[in-house]
Amino acid sequence: MPSLKSDNKIPLTEGCVYYIRFIRGDLKLYLPNGVFVVKDTLKYSYVIAEINIHNHSLVIRQNDEIIQVFPYNISAIDW
Repeated sequence: MPSLKSDNKIPLTEGCVYYIRFIRGDLKLYLPNGVFVVKDTLKYSYVIAEINIHNHSLVIRQNDEIIQVFPYNISAIDW
């Protein structure tokens, strides 16, 4: 059986990585490489978090509408 851990990492130089997350009462969006506090209007709802590799940004969407944008340091991420 192949190992789940591999030293062969996929280099991400362009494109986007998407996460679907539920926002709880603490208003925190938890991603593998950070925690972001989102707007109160997102409490107790699902959002799509889009990490844009090229623009170094995190875009929070709900119902195809951009709700919030955060800077996202791609160089510090170990994919």
